[in-house]
Amino acid sequence: MKIPRRHFLKQVASVGSLALTGCASLDSFFASDKKDFGKEVLIIGAGAAGLMAAHTLKKNRIPYRLFEASSRPGGRLYTLENADGSHLDMGAEFFESHHRLVFELLKEFQIDWEERVFNPAISPLWQSTNGQVLMDVEYQKISSHFISQFIQNRIQTFGSVGIGSENVPILSPLLAEEMDSYSITQYLNAHWVQPDERVSAYWDAWSRSHYSAEANRISALRWLWDQQSDKKTKSFYKIKGGWGQLVHLLYERAAGVIPDHLIRLNWNLVAMRRAKNSFQCVFRTPQGTQVLEAENLILALPINQYQKIDGLMKIDITDQKKKAFTQIQLGESAKTYVSFNPSEVALKLSPNDLAKLPQILRDQVQISSTSVSDSKIWLGGLRSGQQAQWTLPDIENWRAGLLNTNSTNSFEYQVINWKDRPFIQGARSLWAPGQWGLYSKAFESSDFDDHLQWAGEHVPAQEKGSVHAALVSGQTAALKLIEKLSSSRSS
Repeated sequence: MKIPRRHFLKQVASVGSLALTGCASLDSFFASDKKDFGKEVLIIGAGAAGLMAAHTLKKNRIPYRLFEASSRPGGRLYTLENADGSHLDMGAEFFESHHRLVFELLKEFQIDWEERVFNPAISPLWQSTNGQVLMDVEYQKISSHFISQFIQNRIQTFGSVGIGSENVPILSPLLAEEMDSYSITQYLNAHWVQPDERVSAYWDAWSRSHYSAEANRISALRWLWDQQSDKKTKSFYKIKGGWGQLVHLLYERAAGVIPDHLIRLNWNLVAMRRAKNSFQCVFRTPQGTQVLEAENLILALPINQYQKIDGLMKIDITDQKKKAFTQIQLGESAKTYVSFNPSEVALKLSPNDLAKLPQILRDQVQISSTSVSDSKIWLGGLRSGQQAQWTLPDIENWRAGLLNTNSTNSFEYQVINWKDRPFIQGARSLWAPGQWGLYSKAFESSDFDDHLQWAGEHVPAQEKGSVHAALVSGQTAALKLIEKLSSSRSS
């Protein structure tokens, strides 16, 4: 429904000064939908990267439009709120102390967070269903030679910089190439003097929880970079109320006051081509096919979705990017939360065990998190890798295995299998052996004289796969376009 101009101006006056998108006038808000957006920025994908790009453009008064193929924003940032008031993060959950941009956004939007401290010196690294436990002290004892070799390789390759550092040079290209040729499993087998099945199981569990793929599918060079060379107390952070709060506020800020104007949901980019000095984008929408044109574009989709866009492989972007579209896959993850009534059943997990989350693994399931309300305990189970799938029998069996007593009481559960979600179909980008050296920096470079920018968790050269990486990539893409547009205006 079109809002009358007089009524709209009254609304604006009643709420004070509103920064819509930085347009020179309000004319575009009263005109019918146009097809040629000129220098406005089209952002494709409303996950963390796309929302952050829109937020950055808006703060700098650059006009944009944001398009999302699914029916909701946020991508893998997805929080469910239950009737009992508990909040369950069904996708990404934790962030870390060096994730500067996450903290800045939470402070800007006045969102609270909480700290979870993990001290490996007193916690088990790994615990199996049959009771096998690998304590950190024992791990250090049986792996002294391997740890020495590991630290040496890391320093030789990257120097002594820590996780989260930017613009890190590779000091030894030959060693980096060798490390990239190994999988994590192959690297362990090559350098471990006294192999231990528990160690292999621990690193496979670690790989599935951090990369959503088994250790034999991940480049050892990527793993080498992500690891700290020491075992100090580490903090994880979790948003109170879940990531959905940040998604909601970013979406509201980017959408402005007119519904479905600056952000369009259920608009799927199916084809694109280069036309003179602009991009023609073909969308499949609830109203049929729509063709839009603009000079500036930010593509912020999961990397496995680009090969579905007709014409993208024909435009003049680097061959390296085109190969990455078909070769880099997404790891797979699936999460469930099941409810327990504290007054009726007792968990096999003690309060001390719960405090050690998310380090415990049972039945190839990582216990990811807990959410406690007045009436229920919700326990999260994460499955990752090629067998990442939750069915109802799986959920029932897993829950029963966590109880001290047999219980026939009904229970509630929430579940999501990300590989079954259209337009996502997985989790974070999977960097197989040989791919890190080839593609890790491929998407940091823009195309068409900076008119085409890339964003997403796969874009930053460092720390791929995290929410922070996605946010940083969206901000960086927007800032590059802002600089481009500013220089063209001044000239």
